Amino acid sequence: MRTVIRGVTVLTMDENNTIIDPGMVIIDDDTIVGVEPDADPGPADTVVHRPGAILMPGLVNGHMHSRPARALGDGLPLRVWHDYYPDNVVRMFEPGDVRLGALIGCGEALAGGTTTLLAMPNRPAEFGAACAELGIRALVASHATDREEMADSCDSLEDNLASVRSQADDETGGRVKFWFGFEHQNAASDQMVLRMAKEAEAHDTGLTTHLCESKGDVDSHVERYGARPVPRYADLGVLSPRTVFAHGNWLEQDEIETLARAGAAVIHNPVSNMRMGTGIAPVGDFLDAGLKTGLGTDGLLSSYRLDMFEVMRATSMLQRINHLDPLRMPARTVLRMATVDGAEALGLGGTIGSIEPGKLADLALIDGRKLHMAPRLRGEHDNLEALIVFAASAADVVDVWVGGTHVVDDATPNTIDVPSIIDEVEARQPHLSTLFGDQRP
Repeated sequence: MRTVIRGVTVLTMDENNTIIDPGMVIIDDDTIVGVEPDADPGPADTVVHRPGAILMPGLVNGHMHSRPARALGDGLPLRVWHDYYPDNVVRMFEPGDVRLGALIGCGEALAGGTTTLLAMPNRPAEFGAACAELGIRALVASHATDREEMADSCDSLEDNLASVRSQADDETGGRVKFWFGFEHQNAASDQMVLRMAKEAEAHDTGLTTHLCESKGDVDSHVERYGARPVPRYADLGVLSPRTVFAHGNWLEQDEIETLARAGAAVIHNPVSNMRMGTGIAPVGDFLDAGLKTGLGTDGLLSSYRLDMFEVMRATSMLQRINHLDPLRMPARTVLRMATVDGAEALGLGGTIGSIEPGKLADLALIDGRKLHMAPRLRGEHDNLEALIVFAASAADVVDVWVGGTHVVDDATPNTIDVPSIIDEVEARQPHLSTLFGDQRP
């Protein structure tokens, strides 16, 4: 199957940040085989001709959750909110809830140009099946614990192990892959962390958790384990290029350097962090230390929208106001964190994240002919990257390809029946409203 996308501005995010305008991308089956100035494409099964549109790599969302609930618990502190809303959803799950949450959240992400995500759901097997249905590229980690008092809102190590082992029967060609994951830094004993790290290596997969999200999380970890999280994990010998941590808001400089030396990665979630008031990650220190850093939305309940354009914009602006420095986090740096650097953080840098021959055709097409995207300048004052980061939004995405498959057409996922899903959500409102108990804390 030969697909040609032509007449577009191609934002490659390659090593030289090449922009081809107008350009053409040629796809054979699932792989990019040509990135060239626009010309007669020759024979092709499908030709998409979109003058004025911007073709960029699909966005990489390095941390998200997708329970079937959104915009609840505003004004509650992190741990009270988490116990009352996210955890109660899981405690009262019924069949179909995991799939519904996945289709809502991942469908929103896909329609907004996200082609790859690292998710931490409960019941990962059900979540992974929904991702396969959607056509999104997904790394699906568990939300596990071995603490008895958390067992009713988390998965077990055995649940996690079962989902990873199921990859032997994968029918997605590796598009959906299962990882190991535990709920947060205080949720897993040394024995569980060591077992997960060993199993991740044995199954050639990854390991993820929440790390230093709030000051209270760090303080409680020190009280429980007698050490801060990163030194504990370093002493256990579990830090490696397979380990990906979400947040890192309260990491100290020596811990950042430890993670960088180990080849680990951190995913920055600025919108969620601001919404929950948990802290501002020292992202500039991450990059200066050579720590692999990607971006994430976090979940429907914590950040409300899974819009990676919003995350890019917040990443830049939050660092600038925090340091009173308008030079922090320029558009290009943030774009790379959301694409090629984010892919590298997840161990996928060789296959996705930029538009180059030999990489998988994970692509997002943005409508550039909108008032808020004009004027587009070229030459010495080229403003394309800044327009993408500071002016564009998920609502500007019109087409998406994952592995060469056209999965979003005219801003709507074409692999699922969106109106039917919304009807199902509305029909299940009485049930969904019972997931949180009788009274708001």
